[in-house]
Amino acid sequence: MAQTTPEAEQYLRTGIADIVLSRPVLNPWRLHPIVQFIAQHAGRTNTVADPAGTKPPARIVVTVSSAESVRGLGALATDAGVVVPVRIDVKFDDDRGIAPERAGELARLIERTPGVSLEGVSGYRSYASLSALREAARPAGSVAEVLTELAARVRVDGIECPTVSVSGTANAAAGLEVAGVTEICVGAGPLYDAGYALAGLCTLDDVAVTLRATVLESAGRAVRTDADELLDGAAQEWDPGTVAVLADGTPLADAVLIPGTVVELLPAHICPLAMVDVPRTVSDGGRLVGRWHPVLLPEKTNHTEISSDLEKDPE
Repeated sequence: MAQTTPEAEQYLRTGIADIVLSRPVLNPWRLHPIVQFIAQHAGRTNTVADPAGTKPPARIVVTVSSAESVRGLGALATDAGVVVPVRIDVKFDDDRGIAPERAGELARLIERTPGVSLEGVSGYRSYASLSALREAARPAGSVAEVLTELAARVRVDGIECPTVSVSGTANAAAGLEVAGVTEICVGAGPLYDAGYALAGLCTLDDVAVTLRATVLESAGRAVRTDADELLDGAAQEWDPGTVAVLADGTPLADAVLIPGTVVELLPAHICPLAMVDVPRTVSDGGRLVGRWHPVLLPEKTNHTEISSDLEKDPE
């Protein structure tokens, strides 16, 4: 999954040819570069990882949540001579998606709009409390159950809906138990974090990312380390005061530490940390095995870079 076409380009270059632009298209200015990108890469097989073109052709799916996006994509795709596969993003949070009761209406619009075809439905739900997060693993009423029921209703209308995609590590547990789910999508969540451990979804030993930091100051709850900038914002919504814990689970702010001490920290929330664009060292028992950094590239149009659908139209 990618957020923008420049990110998708990076994946294509490495040989990943099945890509979903996962954030629903909200701003009209994004439609043109997306269709241009799909037209450019439709059927493409040669990549850096596959110079002979032996792997399947590239396939780029676009996530939508409005009639305006469907009509706009359809018109541009028809002019470009391509068909854009689209996935309906269903609303579970306030900031994205179409209401479940309107998803069937959008599916019917896609079915009768030239230039687009329905690829499936998807959804993501975040959780503002520990109790809600713990409930997420139960199949009844889960994201997975809602999506499979929607897909079934769409199929009753005679419309193909092959993909039912559940996003988010917390939602995956239920998704694995619900018949009809075809895809589980997660980002940084499988690396786990101290917040997931507190919720009981993993143990502290399961957390894959550790920060080695030096204590600069420790006075009551005013613990400062040289990793503070990297940890900025790495708190769970239900516990905004904790950005990291020690290996035994003690919140950094509650620890009694001596300045100059080197400590191993587990981030409270992995997602904000994973999006900080700095190289990371990947080690195996202290042995350096490589470096990684996130692919976070803004959309481009008319030489103007826009980082989010929430930004204003660059025109």
